[in-house]
Amino acid sequence: MSQYKKLADDVLDALDRVGDRMSRSLRDRSEAQRRKLLEIVEETRMRDRQMSQNGGAPDVDVDADVIDPGFGATGRGDWFGDADQRYRDEFFDEYPESEAAVVHHAIEQNVMRRYPSLNITRSEMDSVQNLRGIPAEINSRVHLSGIRRMWNEFYRHHADSGTVPTVDDLAEYARLVDDAFGDLFDPPVR
Repeated sequence: MSQYKKLADDVLDALDRVGDRMSRSLRDRSEAQRRKLLEIVEETRMRDRQMSQNGGAPDVDVDADVIDPGFGATGRGDWFGDADQRYRDEFFDEYPESEAAVVHHAIEQNVMRRYPSLNITRSEMDSVQNLRGIPAEINSRVHLSGIRRMWNEFYRHHADSGTVPTVDDLAEYARLVDDAFGDLFDPPVR
């Protein structure tokens, strides 16, 4: 065996070992993130149940009309629409019966600053498909705590892995947030 062949074999072997370690590390990190997200959702839900039992949380009408924003499986156009006015006006024009105090962006506005290469426009960001109504009574527990912590985990995951998410990644994560808290929104989602 030539010296170069041995060197090439050693390099390939080392790359395989490093690749295996990296793969295990990313898999472990993804699993840890999933567990952390489940903890955040469960903790937020538990606080809501406790406050509800103590009379401090609003009743959620499980029979209320639940909106489905109509997101397709993939693609920018499936998630974002095209807003032509201020987003609060856009939201309340679409849902005039909503008593939401806060209008939340399902895919957060932060992504425009964090990931400028995705070229998400203000019009897309503020489209009604990307907006959620949050009642004042649950804003601090759900919006400013549960949802905030979930998005922080998303950002940390991508920063730690050195990756930039795609628009599909953002939409998939926003769906996860909708699945976790959408029944508390006004109107309910998913």
